[in-house]
Amino acid sequence: MKQLSYAFLILLFTISLSGCGGDNSTGPETEGDPPTIPDLTEVAQPDISFFEENNPQGTKGRQILNDDYSAYSSARFKAIFGTFFASLGQIYMGYLNPAYNEAANFEDGTWEWSYNYSAEGQSVSTRFTAEQQAGSTNWAMFISFDDGQGGGFDNYKVMEGNTTDDGTEGEWTFYVLDQSGEAAASTEWNATSDTERTLTTEIFDDGALDVTFTYEQNGADHTMTFTEAGNSDTDTVFWNTDSQTGYVMEDGSKLCWDANLMNTTCS
Repeated sequence: MKQLSYAFLILLFTISLSGCGGDNSTGPETEGDPPTIPDLTEVAQPDISFFEENNPQGTKGRQILNDDYSAYSSARFKAIFGTFFASLGQIYMGYLNPAYNEAANFEDGTWEWSYNYSAEGQSVSTRFTAEQQAGSTNWAMFISFDDGQGGGFDNYKVMEGNTTDDGTEGEWTFYVLDQSGEAAASTEWNATSDTERTLTTEIFDDGALDVTFTYEQNGADHTMTFTEAGNSDTDTVFWNTDSQTGYVMEDGSKLCWDANLMNTTCS
């Protein structure tokens, strides 16, 4: 198995910066407009604004790890860290930026955006496809790479997924960037409303499940869990944005905070 070179990753990153925004609704008028490329930052992310807006260190002049705020501080750290799992897909989705400035072609029931980039003898070609179904769209991205020294690969699928036309439900699988075909991560979400959503992300290591991250929002209640494969314990963070209270459960121990973000006895 040929591992992708560091230079290849740089090429991909450069591609991701080469375009953002624009009109992607071209193609034969008789075929209508292509589907809108989904933005996972809108609904497929946990809402951790509560922790972003409340920092004991910034608002109360204390160290964030001060014992008085240890429960909240631990929960805040885990919640912010949790967004990393949910955001892994953004690394891949960033490579779609050039598609917003490219015309989509329609052929045999499939829309396709394609774009190329080359530098210092190396080149990357990307195809992003969309096949519309009844009420949803199947998406896939394929990459071809030539390292200029006889190495590379052709038409390797790096991600695929499905989203509903309104964007409230979807699922994505992202594959390891090494031709192995092994999944790196998968994510699934359902956003019933602006205040109700569920999100599940699975992270894989060498093709095996490593970590499962879940997030649920039900009105003012927010729950985030972390489960490592082979470990019976589940770490949990719960917070209520109305009462400003919550708890963190880690290694079987439950720690709670009150409306002032200070440690309190768990009821």
